[in-house]
Amino acid sequence: MKKILNSILISFIFLCLAACKKESSSPKLATLITTDVYSFGTYVAYTGGEVLSDGGEVVSSKGVVWSTSPNPTIVLNTKTNDGSGVGSFGSELTGLNPSVTYYVRAYATNKGGTAYGNEVSFKTLGIGTTVAGGNDMGSAANQLKNPVGLFVDAAGAIFVADGGNNRIQKWAPGATTGTTVAGSLTGIPNVLTDPLSPRAVYVHTNGDIYVLDYARVLKYTANTSTPVTVAGKNTGQGSSASELREPRGMYIDANGTIYIADTGNNRIQKWTPGASVGITVAGTGNSGTSASEFRMPNDVYVAADGAIYIADTGNNRIQKWLAGATSGTTVIQDNDNNFYGPMGVYGDSSGNLYITLNGPPSVVRKWTASTNKLSVVAGYQSGNTADKFNNPKGIFPDSNGNWYIVDAGNNRVQKWRF
Repeated sequence: MKKILNSILISFIFLCLAACKKESSSPKLATLITTDVYSFGTYVAYTGGEVLSDGGEVVSSKGVVWSTSPNPTIVLNTKTNDGSGVGSFGSELTGLNPSVTYYVRAYATNKGGTAYGNEVSFKTLGIGTTVAGGNDMGSAANQLKNPVGLFVDAAGAIFVADGGNNRIQKWAPGATTGTTVAGSLTGIPNVLTDPLSPRAVYVHTNGDIYVLDYARVLKYTANTSTPVTVAGKNTGQGSSASELREPRGMYIDANGTIYIADTGNNRIQKWTPGASVGITVAGTGNSGTSASEFRMPNDVYVAADGAIYIADTGNNRIQKWLAGATSGTTVIQDNDNNFYGPMGVYGDSSGNLYITLNGPPSVVRKWTASTNKLSVVAGYQSGNTADKFNNPKGIFPDSNGNWYIVDAGNNRVQKWRF
C-alpha cells in the first residue's frame, strides 16, 4: 500500500512539474506603443507604432487599427499591415471622413495572440463652403480676380477686397453674385474716387466702408460714392509719416483708430481719427530679422488688451508688440512644422490666433494661447478642392463661430467651421 501511495505521489509531482513547465513556456504577447498622429487632413492621417518586445515569439504582423469608437481591435477592416518583427513602423490611415474623431491603436500579433499599444485620438479636418466667387477668375458679378482681404458684418454680409478688379464686392448671405459697393463699375478706376488696388476692407456699424488701397485708406460714407482719404495720400507712395508704401493689412478698433501693415516700409502705422500723419507703433522702417524689425509684414491684428500681432511674412513669424514697446516678441516661429509665409492673422475672444499660410503647404493654423501650441485647422496641402487652399490671405470670423478665408489663388471665399 505504501508503495502505491508513493507511486501516486511521484506521479502527482511529475504532473505538477510538467504543468508548470508548460505554463512557463506559454507564448507571451508582444509589447508596443502607438505613435501620436503626426499629420492628418480631411480624408487621410499618418501615425504608426513601435514593437518594443516580441514576447519571445516572432511577430508575424503589425500595424494600426482605427475606429470612431474607443478601443478598436483587429476584427475591424479599418487597419493596416505594416510588416513583421520588432521595431518602429509608419502607417497611413485612408478613407476617413471630414470633421470626425477617430481612435487609433497599434497592434502586434504573435503566437501568444494580439497585443495593443496605447490609444491615441485625433479629429480630421473639415471642408470649406464657397460663399463668394469660385467661378474661375473674372470680373462678372459672380466672379473674383485675385481677392485679398475681407470683412463680415453683423448681418453676415461678406465684403471682399477684389484686388484684380479694383472693387469692393458685397455678397449677401446665400447670394450667388456680388454687388459692387466701392470701385469702378466700368472697370476703369478714377484715381480720386475708386480704389486702384484694394487689399483690405472694414465696415463700420454705421455703414461706412474703409478700403486699404495701394498707398492710402479711403473712407466711403454710407450712401455716398465719393470717398475721403483718411490715411496716406492720393499722390502716391512714400515713407514719410504721412505716406504709405504698398500696405497690405489693416485693422480698425472700436474707436476708429486705423492700424496699417505698411508692408513696403516694414512698419506698422497707427492713424487716429482725423490725423494727417501716422505714428509708427511697431518696426523701424528697415527690413531685418531682429526683434525690432520686419520683412514685408502683411497683416495686423489688435487684441482687446491692446497687444498688436503682426504677420511678419518675410521672417515666417508672428510678432507681438505691446503699447509703447520698441521691440516685439516672437509668439510663433516654427519652421520645423512648415510655418511658412504667414499672410493673414486674426484672433478670438480667448486670445487664440488664426493664421493663413501661403506655405507650402497652404493651410490655416491655430495658435492656442493657453498651451502655446500650433495646430492645422483648415487645409491640407495645396489645391482647389473644398478641403484645400491655393494662397490663402485674409481671414475673418462672424458672430456664430464661423471663419471666412480668402482663397486668393482659387478666386473664392471659403466658409469654415473649425
